[in-house]
Amino acid sequence: MILSNKPRIRKCITALPLILLLPGIGNPAGAATVDLVGTNGILGVSGVNPGESGTDGGNGGDAVALSNADVTSNEAYATGGNGGDGGVGVLPGGSQGAGGNGGGASATATTVNPGGGATASARATGGTGGNAGFVGELGAGGGAGGAATASASTEAAGGNADSRSEAYGGTGGAGYGVGHVGGEGGIATAFADAVQNSADGGVYAQAWQFGGAGGIGFAGADGGSGAESVMTNATTATGLAFNTTLNSYGAGGAGGDTAGGGNGGRGGDATTVLSFSKDGDSQTFNSARADATGGTGGSTNDGGLGGQGGNAGVDLDMVASGLDHWLTATGTATGGASGRSTSGNGLAGGSATSSVSVMSEKSERRWFQYDSASSSAFGGKGGDASGPGFAGGVGGTASASASAVSDGYAAATASQIGGAGGDGRNGARGGDGAASIMTNAVAATSPFGINLAQNAYGGAGGASDSQGGRGGDATSSLTLDMGTAASDVFASVYAAGGAGGTTFGNPLSIDGDGGDATALVDVTALNTTSATVYAQARGGSAGNVFYSGGSDEADGSATANARLTMGADNAYGAVSANAYSGTACLGCGSNTGNSADALAEVVGATGGYAAANSTSAGSSGYVEANSYATVASPATAVTHSSVGTAVTPGVFGLLAGTAVSKAVLAPTGPDFGTATQTFGYGLFEAAYGGIGETAGQYRGSASFSFLTTLGEGLYLDFLTSRALETAFDTLTFSLTLGALNLNETFSDLASFQSFFDADHFLGNGDGGFQTVFVSYTYTSLFQGSGFGFDYRLANGPRVEVNPVPLPGGFVLLLGALLSGVLMARGRKAARGDGALLRAA
Repeated sequence: MILSNKPRIRKCITALPLILLLPGIGNPAGAATVDLVGTNGILGVSGVNPGESGTDGGNGGDAVALSNADVTSNEAYATGGNGGDGGVGVLPGGSQGAGGNGGGASATATTVNPGGGATASARATGGTGGNAGFVGELGAGGGAGGAATASASTEAAGGNADSRSEAYGGTGGAGYGVGHVGGEGGIATAFADAVQNSADGGVYAQAWQFGGAGGIGFAGADGGSGAESVMTNATTATGLAFNTTLNSYGAGGAGGDTAGGGNGGRGGDATTVLSFSKDGDSQTFNSARADATGGTGGSTNDGGLGGQGGNAGVDLDMVASGLDHWLTATGTATGGASGRSTSGNGLAGGSATSSVSVMSEKSERRWFQYDSASSSAFGGKGGDASGPGFAGGVGGTASASASAVSDGYAAATASQIGGAGGDGRNGARGGDGAASIMTNAVAATSPFGINLAQNAYGGAGGASDSQGGRGGDATSSLTLDMGTAASDVFASVYAAGGAGGTTFGNPLSIDGDGGDATALVDVTALNTTSATVYAQARGGSAGNVFYSGGSDEADGSATANARLTMGADNAYGAVSANAYSGTACLGCGSNTGNSADALAEVVGATGGYAAANSTSAGSSGYVEANSYATVASPATAVTHSSVGTAVTPGVFGLLAGTAVSKAVLAPTGPDFGTATQTFGYGLFEAAYGGIGETAGQYRGSASFSFLTTLGEGLYLDFLTSRALETAFDTLTFSLTLGALNLNETFSDLASFQSFFDADHFLGNGDGGFQTVFVSYTYTSLFQGSGFGFDYRLANGPRVEVNPVPLPGGFVLLLGALLSGVLMARGRKAARGDGALLRAA
């Protein structure tokens, strides 16, 4: 067969880097291999005389390859012939010819081995469409890319049954002239089937299909559309295999680019659906993966709109019954990025949706069984834009969900990432990142234990030389009621706001705001003896400004709430909430910091322990609060940490069996003056839990990290307190700051009152980073007793201390503090007399 050597214009297939990562199709020794290539289409005839038109190019020849001769391994390769280019027209009046269509390709490999393993590999590549003639009066369209179909099937009895197929649709040819279009990409279809008749062997069925890219548009022609990819149960496996692996991957073709004013072609959509069902009494390990990637939209470079990125959808479902069947399912959907526009707004990125579920039912419960579902969705990037008054496209939306049902352990993870906004050039604004909102997107059922993780990420704002796009908000909210189930629980939610768009090249440029983040989890597990719950939120950072005089915008705020309600005997639970605003560090730039607030609560941990932790961080520093209750009756632990939020001092609940720690960095409100007068605020409280309880012990701590300036003094002020009944048997209070280590134990209210009424100088800031750690331990044996107090770390006058031959100067200060020396500065008058309130 004769192949043309003429120069050709081809569009790069964007999926090529992915192809290089895929398992290669080998050529084992002894394999029967069939490799066929279709003939190229004839070239169109060019005009000779003025006004004479060129003729259309011929279609490429089809190629059909069949391989089934070998008993152990067969390979089939088919490549369609390229379409012929159209002929050139002679001006004036002569039109160019259209490009011919690429030839189709079909490859089929079949291997049946009744005595052992079997391998089959098939690959089909559609021919490239021909280009329209370069010169002519009216223009012409490019030829369509050829279709490609690859099918591989095996049947084995022992060893492995391994089937692999790859299909690549042909690229469309280039189109020329206004009103014409580059050729459409060729459709690709891949199928792989494996049958195992022995319980000693495994089965592997893997299929990859890539829709062809659209052809380029020249001189006002639009880019061709990328081919869609549709896979419905493209991989199948049956029989008695010990191991089963299914892999279906589909990608839409890229839209064609343009040069000369046309619009970019649309990226092809991609849909991958995979269902797996297994039953029987043999022990098996089963895994399945389904992926879909939308094609990128075509871009323009001198006028016109970019093409829309293709959408992507995944639906993966695995079901097994019988004795022991381990199931692992993974699905990923990725929306295509939209192409660049040069005479209008960028288009939104392609959307992505992924749904994954597993269900494994056995004849009896198996504690060693583990079934998991993992689902991810990535929204496509918005198209770039150019020129004042225009804006980059918004990021594509993303949606992911996962569920797992098991008679062993069950795990479900879902992550969704909003698409980034398109960039803005030459005065265009950056596009906004897509918001990501997840509500109860994961679920699991198990008699032993469940593991849930739900992660939401807002898309990043697009970059710009005028104004960056805003980062997308992120919300991850999970409410779980275990009902009567006694499973152990691990539940985690995460939310991250998108980063604001960066700006460059303009002294008046404004970067984009970071997206806000909210993470909420509420678990009720009344029959569960062990539970761990996490919530973490991270606000997006504002974009950077790479030009002197540019303006910084705000970082995203962060809110994290985690709550766990328990009730079973000997139950113990741990809860953690973490919130970080966009610039969660000290001195990280001039961006405006935003609030961070974290609340963690464990209720009803009967006879075990309750532990809660919350951390918050922002541009002004870092703060952490911990509470721990270990009692014989229902225990509750609560922590609340925040940065830059309003506070009202002296609020004490004093609920039986409860330990509370609250810590606020840079508090606001009428009791604290300006932000520079109070570094931090804290509250501790605890109350005896119940009759018959041995010496209940409650603990709490808080850590404050912040910057001080030269000339500032740091003071500890007690604000208010409240006691119930006998208050406590013992109360220990400790504070550390550098070399200062204060540790006081009180056995009655009077001794605490004396300590409470004193002013406590902690040292001078000296213009550096400070970390203050404060803690308490409370014990009581008296029903109805409880005690709480709050305090602040305040800014005050610097105290000059004469040098002494002691380490750091803090030893002298500590001695003064422990001996009860008061620093008379009138601070009591400023904050009230700090009277101890005793309950009647």
